[in-house]
Amino acid sequence: MGTQQNQLTKLLKKFASDKAVKKRLKSIYDGGITQWEIWFQVELASFLSHSGKVILEKRYDRHQKKTIRKINSIDLAFRLDNSTKKSWVGIELKQNADQVKAVNQASVDLWGFTHIKQAQWDLRAVFAVVIYRKESINEDYQELLSSLDASFIDAGPHYEIACWGWETAPRTAQTVQRSRYLAWCEENV
Repeated sequence: MGTQQNQLTKLLKKFASDKAVKKRLKSIYDGGITQWEIWFQVELASFLSHSGKVILEKRYDRHQKKTIRKINSIDLAFRLDNSTKKSWVGIELKQNADQVKAVNQASVDLWGFTHIKQAQWDLRAVFAVVIYRKESINEDYQELLSSLDASFIDAGPHYEIACWGWETAPRTAQTVQRSRYLAWCEENV
């Protein structure tokens, strides 16, 4: 596990242990509420903003020859107060009651960032952060995530958060960063 993932995991643990977040997750579970990914995104962004700069839905142009969509947005981009000012940590969030669906949806989103134009690449790391019900945990997927060096965060009695992704050294050239991300996706996504 790299430095950025360690930092993100620590922040996610603090987020998941927050009393207000625990209370809201319990209400979501008890009420059978679905489709709450936007709540998760806004709450996590608000929490992370206490440690650094956060941008919701950071937009990137895509290669038009490789895809029909012209723009791709990463759910949340952040950088800690003490980090380099030119690179961001991108986070793709997924919420689904079912672990398998959440992981598969996040993997599709991670792959989508292989189409970002080189000139716009400013990501030092790209992570998937998924939240799902503990009762949906699939042992094969737990093994898969473990093989990707995922972090698992306990989010109360009903939910678990998994975090995995790619990162590179901060001083690596942007062209090298993007090519390493492409290679990581081809091998792992």
